[in-house]
Amino acid sequence: MRTFACAIITAAALMYITSVAFWISQWPYLVLSRVSDDASANDALREYFPKAGIYMLPDIREKTEELPQLYEQGPIATIFIQPQGSPILSWRRHVGGIFHFLLLGSFLTVFLNGIQSSITRVRHQVGLPAVAGIAAVLLCDTTGALWFYQDATWHLVNGLYHWTTWFLGSLTIIAFLKGPDSFLFRTFTYLQTSFSRPESSSPSAIVLIASRSIEDNGRNPRQISSIGF
Repeated sequence: MRTFACAIITAAALMYITSVAFWISQWPYLVLSRVSDDASANDALREYFPKAGIYMLPDIREKTEELPQLYEQGPIATIFIQPQGSPILSWRRHVGGIFHFLLLGSFLTVFLNGIQSSITRVRHQVGLPAVAGIAAVLLCDTTGALWFYQDATWHLVNGLYHWTTWFLGSLTIIAFLKGPDSFLFRTFTYLQTSFSRPESSSPSAIVLIASRSIEDNGRNPRQISSIGF
């Protein structure tokens, strides 16, 4: 139980830090378009969308003869709006984010603990979270662009964020579940050993680690290779 608790808390903390670092940087917002006058646009939005919610224009629920024509003429929009406003850095958002990642870490720990027998080898410990994350991104972060005419670039940014937090959280939890046999533990041990040697002070000491584990009669001998560049 202590291992599970430490795995959940550590993974949640790492995912929270990753989330904050990702969204406080400027580059995710480079894909957003600008309006000529923010104040006037806000006034118009407040006039036509007085209640918080999600709006689709044209409204797909209006089964009228004009609906196909409205779609062809455009514009087509999905609007997420909060007319009341909020502080740009609300502490409630951060508290909610922490609980969000604790919940995510809990589900990830249960999931990864249930498939421990399938992630004995390092390539499985890295490959399974990576592929599962890509599958989730393809499902969740491409739907808006594919079916609701939304710009794909913003969804790609969100997909990168979702995959990164998922992948780092998964590797952290696996490190607690597998201990010395985990990818992170082996990577850290290898780098610590490499940089403790005098010749490791050169730039060529930066390595890309490719690790694999071979199961033999219940034991997992480790073989670690590196490519210098």
